[in-house]
Amino acid sequence: MTAVDPDKSRAPRIAVVVMSYGLRRSLASAVRSLQDQDEPAEIVVVHSGDGDIDAYFRQSAIDVRIVRSSTRLLPG
Repeated sequence: MTAVDPDKSRAPRIAVVVMSYGLRRSLASAVRSLQDQDEPAEIVVVHSGDGDIDAYFRQSAIDVRIVRSSTRLLPG
């Protein structure tokens, strides 16, 4: 029997990109919902709008990777 490294067994096998434009209240609940799933995922928020996205997530007590863009990005 081989021992399983618990850190590797919970390593994300999927990635989720959340597109953000502006600071909407639903953004925090969307990211929190993704974090609460049984399957671990790497979550990246791509923010291309106004507002202090870092402060927004700090205030919401959410730790997530953020990529900023000065150009408004659209899915697709």
